[in-house]
Amino acid sequence: MSETDPINLSFVSRNFDLTHLNILKQKNQLMDSWEEVANKNRAKAKEFQQLNKGKNYHEGILESDIESLVKMNEDLKELELLAYRKNLHVLMSMPRGTDAQEIAMLSQSMGKLAKSIRSQNQIIIEKLENPQNDPKEIKRMMSKLGQNFQKNTFGFSGNLRNVARSLQDQHVYTVASSYLKQLNKQQKELSKMAKEEHSSTFLGRRQEIAFHQWDAISKVFTYERRGIPSAIKNSSREQGKLLSTMEDISANRNEFSQQVEKWSKIVEQFYKETERNLSNQV
Repeated sequence: MSETDPINLSFVSRNFDLTHLNILKQKNQLMDSWEEVANKNRAKAKEFQQLNKGKNYHEGILESDIESLVKMNEDLKELELLAYRKNLHVLMSMPRGTDAQEIAMLSQSMGKLAKSIRSQNQIIIEKLENPQNDPKEIKRMMSKLGQNFQKNTFGFSGNLRNVARSLQDQHVYTVASSYLKQLNKQQKELSKMAKEEHSSTFLGRRQEIAFHQWDAISKVFTYERRGIPSAIKNSSREQGKLLSTMEDISANRNEFSQQVEKWSKIVEQFYKETERNLSNQV
């Protein structure tokens, strides 16, 4: 199942709330902007190091260096403001709650990068344009710029990106665990019903719904940094076996019951594994 594949709401159990999946999708839209901001800050920190490397400024600072500093600062400010507005846009579309509070916190941090620190840099760069500056004063101001470009923004943006990623991953496992808990219960019930006198249509429909819920769980994991777990990827063979028995349950009643039992154990095992992973993140 690809990240863009939709989940058909009509084929998911009523108690299987897909609102959480939609919130994950909204939050994941912001991860690209956080990654881009952190990566761009890393690149600009290296660029600043190269610009400042081995210079004593006895002849003052070159006009071309001033232009480079202005461009570096403006490029980062533009990117961070864009990410900040994107954060606010997503925040406005989210329901109130913990998830919205997380986005609000991260938005404030992005705003601090774009407005506060970039403004500080701009003031320092404007002072550097004064031809009366002596070498010591230039070095002092370049040192302050270096701290801003490297520690205050590169480090800050990287840390915030990591916080956003950790919060997202924890949310993924929380939602997946909740979905799997419901699915595990339903599969156990279906495993029992498959051995009883129920119509083939009823059993097939119940298992079909369970498969769509499995697809929804797979979709949840596309929003985690490592992507879809191997347990889901490796389950396709057993799922295929069960699907083949569903083509004519009446003629394959015993085989259908056995495959439902096997599939139920796969769901239960993955549910326990997800619970362990969640407990390790909390």
